[in-house]
Amino acid sequence: MALGGAERRTGKILIVDDDPVTADLLRLSLEVEGHEVRTAAEGLEGVELARAFHPDVALVDILMPGLDGYAVASAMRRDLGQAVAIIALTGLPERRARCLVSGFNLHLRKPVPLATIRDIIRALLEGRPALEGSATA
Repeated sequence: MALGGAERRTGKILIVDDDPVTADLLRLSLEVEGHEVRTAAEGLEGVELARAFHPDVALVDILMPGLDGYAVASAMRRDLGQAVAIIALTGLPERRARCLVSGFNLHLRKPVPLATIRDIIRALLEGRPALEGSATA
C-alpha cells in the first residue's frame, strides 16, 4: 500500500486483548495502514485464531481471564514457530523477563502510542530491527 508516496508492506495482524476498546482502537488504526487484522477477546480464542489465520504479527495482552498472554505466546510459538512476531502489551515493566522467556519477541509497556505500534509493525514486516530501545521499555 502506498502512503505518502512511499511503498509500505502490509501484513496479517492478530490482536488478542480482553479490553474491547483497546482491541478496536488497535484494529482500526492498523486497518487504516492497510493491514488485514483479526481480533480475539480471550486467550484460547487467540490461539485458535492464530492457527487458522497465520498472522505475521500478534499483539497480545498479558493479563486476561482464562488463558493469559504468557500461555498464548507459548502456544503460538509452539504452533507457528518463528513465523510470527509476538508482541506483549502490559502495564507492568517487571513482566518483561517473563514475556521474553514465554516466547514474545518484544515487550511494550502500556500505554503505547499508536504511532509506536505502527512503526514497530512496519519495521518487523520489512525485516528491520523493531525500535530496540523503545520497544522493550
